[in-house]
Amino acid sequence: MASILYNTVILEQLPPAGFERRKLKGRATVFDFPLAPCAGLRMAAALPMSFDAASGTLLACDAVQSGEIEIAQYSADGKEKLAVLHQANRGGQMFYRWTGAARGAYRVRFTVNRSTHRQVPVVCS
Repeated sequence: MASILYNTVILEQLPPAGFERRKLKGRATVFDFPLAPCAGLRMAAALPMSFDAASGTLLACDAVQSGEIEIAQYSADGKEKLAVLHQANRGGQMFYRWTGAARGAYRVRFTVNRSTHRQVPVVCS
């Protein structure tokens, strides 16, 4: 009985399978994701990478061992430090909610012990 319902009712309501975008209007934005070796971090991320200033984004990292961690806002090309968002001396997982950013494209840099770093491109709208 369930298979009859599925085949006659549910399948007729679903759009055909395919790779067309159904939710996104226009073209998707593809980030130029800068990769750099950083033995001090297992992970660094901005969730989501594209956000509005009021909602903000969650900046997260996972440090291999205890040390000085700096989360900073850089220009989109990564050449100019605009602000230090958070600093801590710790290891393991660290989370920081970033709200109130000005509109624009940036890089968030996670630096460990003032030497190695990882960057995440973000866009605030």
